[in-house]
Amino acid sequence: MVRRILPLLALLALDSCSDDNGKPPTNDGLAADMALDHGPVAPLAVTCDANPKSGNPPLAVGLSAQASGGAGGYAYAWDLGDGSSAAEQNPTRTYPLVGKVSATVTVTSGAETKTCTVDIAVAVDKTVDVPAGGGKAQLPVQGKQGQALQITLTAADTTLEPYGYLEMPDATGVYVPEDGNAASGVNSGQVNLTQDGAHVYHVHDSQNIGGQVNVKIE
Repeated sequence: MVRRILPLLALLALDSCSDDNGKPPTNDGLAADMALDHGPVAPLAVTCDANPKSGNPPLAVGLSAQASGGAGGYAYAWDLGDGSSAAEQNPTRTYPLVGKVSATVTVTSGAETKTCTVDIAVAVDKTVDVPAGGGKAQLPVQGKQGQALQITLTAADTTLEPYGYLEMPDATGVYVPEDGNAASGVNSGQVNLTQDGAHVYHVHDSQNIGGQVNVKIE
């Protein structure tokens, strides 16, 4: 009896290791089932942000990047827009110069690469008190040779005629906007910087009335 059962068990085992065509099974079905369970791999996607996106210099900015999809492991490379770089996911940077900066992060995951760019506006936007009787208010401005600065003065009292003087690091300077060009308390002008370093901006009132003047340098 035992001798008859053993061959039968062997045949049953052989049958379970074969498909309907008598061939050994492969793991293709298992792979298909796994692909079905997990779905197709999503392409690499990247988002980025800056906080804050604008403000007075020196402007401390927190940059952030978020990646998804791809191979699942991410390498971050930031071009911070001012000649500096970072390999962190969420770096910080202080921008001392007036102007617009574009920070770009490049994310690599496996063979895929994606980039994301965020724009940052660094501009002076302050209100100063100009003393009466020919006094002046002062603001520090960090500059770089070749920069083009747009300066706008807006007086709270429209009878004021504000104008400014930009003092260079070597103590020379230029009047911008010039005296006599104000209209209804507003005066504006543009200057191209010829030197690097710390500048000082002087705000005057040609009427010698004095009062509050908003200064925008961008």
